[in-house]
Amino acid sequence: MNSDILIIRIDQFLKLLFFMLSIFFYSCKLDLTGQPALCFSLKDTVPSHYGTPYINTNLIFDGQCSKNTNELYWDFGDGSPGVKGNVVTHIYQNAGNVKITLTGTNSTGSSTQWYYYIIYR
Repeated sequence: MNSDILIIRIDQFLKLLFFMLSIFFYSCKLDLTGQPALCFSLKDTVPSHYGTPYINTNLIFDGQCSKNTNELYWDFGDGSPGVKGNVVTHIYQNAGNVKITLTGTNSTGSSTQWYYYIIYR
């Protein structure tokens, strides 16, 4: 009958608990600080481009996947004025490397993420 009973030592239990909590926090991307958690997707309006950013093409930047944000601010890295909004559009006039900066704010503060893209001709 003793073989039917599973005895877990406290250290094994704590390791298992820590492991399960780490998976939960990672998969849910919980931010216990309350700071904005930023992410975005880039969509091209021309199907033949397969999502690759080209010049003179209307690109859609979608930051709706960001969490804990009241406002998103976008800097497209090409010298144009930045814009506010969850979903915004932008057209690059020149090919080259750009550093896109996304800043999210809420009542506890702000967070900033940088993303690097190559804009093609």
